[in-house]
Amino acid sequence: MHPDFEGASSLTGGIINAAIEVHRHMGPGLLESVYEWCLTRELEDSGHHVSSQKNVVIRYKHHSRAEELRYGLLVNFHQNKLTDGVSRLILPGANR
Repeated sequence: MHPDFEGASSLTGGIINAAIEVHRHMGPGLLESVYEWCLTRELEDSGHHVSSQKNVVIRYKHHSRAEELRYGLLVNFHQNKLTDGVSRLILPGANR
């Protein structure tokens, strides 16, 4: 496995397993907000740091503003800045 995928694979696998557990327990057909709440609890119970439905803060020079745009679910990548924990990976053959 490529070294860039090792940490992501573990985190992604945990998130997918949590989503499967929520769906097994709750079943289909509920509102997205219900699944989000359950998935947040499941991830927290698994030891992940999770936040949801927070305002996005936009910074420009010395100005800042909490924007009405919200992210759905953010799982801590153990980085000070989210951008340090996320990188773009292009799989071989994906550009065909």
